[in-house]
Amino acid sequence: MKTTKIDWCDSSINLCVGCPNGCEFCVSPNTKILMYDSTEKEIKDIKVGDEIYGIVKKNRNFNLTKSIVTSKNITTQKAYKILLDDGRTLICSANHRWLTNRGWKYTKGKMQGKDRRPYLTINNAIKGFTNYIDKSYIVTDEYKKGYISGIVRGEANFKFYDYSGKRRKFDKQYHFRVVMKCEEAIKRTKEYLDDFGIKTNVFVFPMKDRKTQVDIDTIAIRTDSKSNFYKIKEIIEYQDNEEFYRGFLAGIYDAEGTNNFRVMRISNSNLQIIEFIEKCLKHFGFEYIVEKRERKNKNYKDIYNVRIKGTICEKLKFNMITQRVGEIKGCMENIHLKTSKKFESKIISIQELEEQELIDISTTTENFIANGLVSHNCYAKKLNDRFHFIKKWEEPEFFPERAEQLRCKNPKAIFMDSMSDFGCWTKEQVHEVLMAIDKNPQHAYIFLTKTNKDIINKFNENEKQNIFTGKSITKGIFPGVEMRYDFLSIEPLHAPVGIKFDLLPNLKQVIIGAETGNRKGKIKPLKEWVDSIVKQCDKRNVRVFMKESLRTLMGADFRQDKLIWYDYIEGVNNERK
Repeated sequence: MKTTKIDWCDSSINLCVGCPNGCEFCVSPNTKILMYDSTEKEIKDIKVGDEIYGIVKKNRNFNLTKSIVTSKNITTQKAYKILLDDGRTLICSANHRWLTNRGWKYTKGKMQGKDRRPYLTINNAIKGFTNYIDKSYIVTDEYKKGYISGIVRGEANFKFYDYSGKRRKFDKQYHFRVVMKCEEAIKRTKEYLDDFGIKTNVFVFPMKDRKTQVDIDTIAIRTDSKSNFYKIKEIIEYQDNEEFYRGFLAGIYDAEGTNNFRVMRISNSNLQIIEFIEKCLKHFGFEYIVEKRERKNKNYKDIYNVRIKGTICEKLKFNMITQRVGEIKGCMENIHLKTSKKFESKIISIQELEEQELIDISTTTENFIANGLVSHNCYAKKLNDRFHFIKKWEEPEFFPERAEQLRCKNPKAIFMDSMSDFGCWTKEQVHEVLMAIDKNPQHAYIFLTKTNKDIINKFNENEKQNIFTGKSITKGIFPGVEMRYDFLSIEPLHAPVGIKFDLLPNLKQVIIGAETGNRKGKIKPLKEWVDSIVKQCDKRNVRVFMKESLRTLMGADFRQDKLIWYDYIEGVNNERK
């Protein structure tokens, strides 16, 4: 592999190729992301490796599918507030893209000129889940009581037996047992009972699978305590409050509901239970139908099915309100988000806000569901698809054999991650790179990251004089916390930059560059932006290096101070003399 000349170093050698980082498709920290278990989590709490829902296009429809979070980044930039006709709000960056009734569109753009690109306008409709619940529910004691009530009434063996006078004078037995195939529901039931001081024993219960008739062992709980029996009896009494309704619907569905997300129904033969299910559904505004299934054998009671009507939007709404757990992970896999207006929310207004902290995640599907709507995250994969660097851009590949190129004797300043992000390398990869650096101490090694990790820590405190770490930013105030970077790369410069030097004790160099290429929406920096950065650096005796892309803009003020890594190379050459 040939090394590549760059204007602020001698060459680049890419031991690792690929990068999971997304950079400009950002939303507010409180934006809710649809997880693969049909719950939601605010993006600020999302972690790399989390399983969420994304979409893939099949024919004219978009199908929900599992997506893995590959990176998470925090930026500071101007935000925009989008208000929808159903009351939902979205806060995101200008470059964030949404799937609309007219394809993918940026939040902001222009009809003509350098910023020309498809962008959101009033009355555009964003695709996703309608009838969305923009509310966070918490688990209360009333919810727990409702859940226990639903489980007990739907699935438990909860009976009192009086055998007094048959085998002995006093023989009263109190039985409580719950056997379910769903371990999550069993664990939740035990946890909630524990919270009310009711201790149950866990045991393995042999049973047959209803579909395959294969013998399986499942986890069950039980207690034969008289005091526990009456405590449970008191807890499961019907109550008229919203939290109890939520819990009851979750419990009865985990006990008696179907596993098919397309057809959601609850079955039971007890009319009193059916009537209470109806009461709960009415409270939350769900449309439903009750279907009676008569038994041919009159020794058995007839079965009543309560079927929830509506699109998958209603089904997801049910899951979010109830927070049920029974076999819910991946239940929406391959479900269609159709090209129907039933899956669209109209834009009422778009309002410009001040700069604020925004968060971006990259995923394996390049998209995610944000506040119930389809959102894009990164287009890096398209570049890789064009040039075929590696199979999957979001899954970096390591090429340790390329370290052989470091064996040249002449000292060089080498950029080590121009085709990846060192902040995302594994500990094993870092260790291998450090070994290669130890074998070739004549060079200066340059590492740059877009992540918010202080990547110098990846050297396990084995700091070396010939390793220089930098952070890439484009605008805003940086940093928010103390970091030990040696240089900043402000490229492409998209807006004014403020540098908090007190939080960058190791900072010795700032590199500034303009955006190159001919993309739509290309941002040309203003001279006063560059002048401001230079003034800040001169006050702190920090060197400034302007890239060639700024020569015309800066004119006589164009400046290229000596790059800090050439101090090290100069020292190596002097020692050799």
